[in-house]
Amino acid sequence: MAIESPQGERLGWSLYSSEPKIRVPLFSRADEQPDAAFWKRQHARAIAARRRMGLFDPRGACRLPAGDADLVPGLVIDHHALV
Repeated sequence: MAIESPQGERLGWSLYSSEPKIRVPLFSRADEQPDAAFWKRQHARAIAARRRMGLFDPRGACRLPAGDADLVPGLVIDHHALV
């Protein structure tokens, strides 16, 4: 959803959730609404970071992405190996 100032100026984009304390975490300040390519880039960036740190093992488990740490506040996806 688009986030706007009281004056109507676009501030960025967010996802809404009624559960957490921060219900509308801002994840992009771009003018254009994030599309599938945006989410693919964020996911690829998270995988690359885990590989650089030696934490990405296709036979293991990790978080891809891990919310704020991967510039997608409020979004956490757990990666589990298929056994």
